[in-house]
Amino acid sequence: MNDVKNFILDKAKERFDRFGYKKMTMDELSRDCGISKKTIYWHFYNKEDLFTELMLRESFKVRQILLDGIAEASDPLEKLIQLIKDAIAIFSEDSFLTRLFKADEILFSPFISRKYDYVIRAEINSIVSAIICEEKSRGSFVK
Repeated sequence: MNDVKNFILDKAKERFDRFGYKKMTMDELSRDCGISKKTIYWHFYNKEDLFTELMLRESFKVRQILLDGIAEASDPLEKLIQLIKDAIAIFSEDSFLTRLFKADEILFSPFISRKYDYVIRAEINSIVSAIICEEKSRGSFVK
């Protein structure tokens, strides 16, 4: 992802976090970024596309934190326990991502929260599945 796109996403995150999805406008974002709306629309089709890209970026950051947390563990049970501990720590923080999934109705409608909730769930499920598959192939788990 290029620097301009990341800069726009950073500013959009601030604006979404402060004003919510419905009240954030591309005009205000353009002004915050100090770039034209045309430049924003060059990178994103519309506000929903921008929001989707932001959610994906933030979700991948969380995924990397979770993967880094289990990298040192060799035992599958240890990996799963560490994964759960790290996930609890991350989702206990008051961050943009956690406010979204708590369905903060002032900032984000419950519809939006449910729509993007699958991203985080899918990432965590894929990590757990990978641990189980890896250990099953080693014979660590009995059928």
